[in-house]
Amino acid sequence: MYKHYLNGRFVAGASDPTTGETFSGLPSGSIHTVQVSATISGVEYKSAVVTMKATRTPPITPVPPTNLRPVASGTTQTAIRVEWDAPAGYTGSYKHYVNGVHVAGQDDATKGETITGLAPNTSYNIQVSATIGGIEKKSAVLTAKTNAVPPAPPAWKLYWADEFNGAAVDTTKWNVLDNSTYGDGNDELACLQDENVSVANGKLTITAQKLPAPVLCNSNDGRFPNGRLYTSGHLNTLGKLETTYGRFEMSAKLPVQQGTSKGLWPAFWMRPVDRGVGEIDIMEALGSSKAETHVRANEVHQTIHYDYGFSAPHGMQDHEYVLPNGRTMADGFHQYAVEWEPGVIRWYVDGVKTYERNRTTTSWMDESFSRNFFLRLNMAVGGGWPGSPDADTQFPALMEVDYVRAYKR
Repeated sequence: MYKHYLNGRFVAGASDPTTGETFSGLPSGSIHTVQVSATISGVEYKSAVVTMKATRTPPITPVPPTNLRPVASGTTQTAIRVEWDAPAGYTGSYKHYVNGVHVAGQDDATKGETITGLAPNTSYNIQVSATIGGIEKKSAVLTAKTNAVPPAPPAWKLYWADEFNGAAVDTTKWNVLDNSTYGDGNDELACLQDENVSVANGKLTITAQKLPAPVLCNSNDGRFPNGRLYTSGHLNTLGKLETTYGRFEMSAKLPVQQGTSKGLWPAFWMRPVDRGVGEIDIMEALGSSKAETHVRANEVHQTIHYDYGFSAPHGMQDHEYVLPNGRTMADGFHQYAVEWEPGVIRWYVDGVKTYERNRTTTSWMDESFSRNFFLRLNMAVGGGWPGSPDADTQFPALMEVDYVRAYKR
């Protein structure tokens, strides 16, 4: 072990067994004396005194990244994928800027980034920068545009919509369940409260919460008489929008992040007004745990039910559509739609037809889907299908809806 002395004073904290030492924080050009010593059996032996002049090492200036470019396969309605060429020899991380504002939480050392949370059909100015020793050099500005939301086919005429442009839920269009244990048939865990449903900034938000202590849902909660640890929200159009046939679409951003959303179950679906057989699940999504690989954050479930049994020929017919190009339902707003006509039901995601059922595939098509249905919009927590949340599930979890629209021929 060596001790180090600067100007005759022992430099605390700078003693080590290496054969070299750097004295920092000295004014450039200042003169200093330096000694080092070795200790054997309690006796310290100092070197000769050396007089040295402090010099400043000029900082290394980074070179800005070049060839910043958009990647079409990773660009969606709410995200833009960019890649760039690294400066020669640079191994540090990059910062990302959108319209001149640093995008916090997206700095990394890769030579590509997907900028998320953007608006559809909108141009953005994007830059990336390299930093060495506190000196930052930005790339040239790239102007890139998100994809437009696909319009409804021209044969469909809009007749009902909620764009969520107000400051509260429009109760002429929606019923909001409050203090409700609806979902117990699925073994769901949340108390459904109107305070978990809000409208602001052009969006409807359903918030699922985990509480620090149980809350009583209502006086007749047989499953959880001592209260529930989770709350969430559920809306429907019963008595307000009831219709046979049409095109129904929703644009939404869902909190089903891979590995951190176990137990979350957002859905956009339809049930018959008379409570008879039949259900159309326009979109369902399942959260996943870190241990699960079969439940994916980019998987849309699309289903019809005759009833809730599974015996042939009745039961359910379902389809799983995987979003392309590495996209997920949490990376931004995606459009989910169904077209329901006599004898046929077609599903769409982001304007792409993904599934179809008709009289040939489904013997009970006319029996189940030939009368008035209404819309349901909710985010369940727990249940027999998704399972319960785990320690990695992130709360609060937000289901954000940009619009819901209904069309007729």
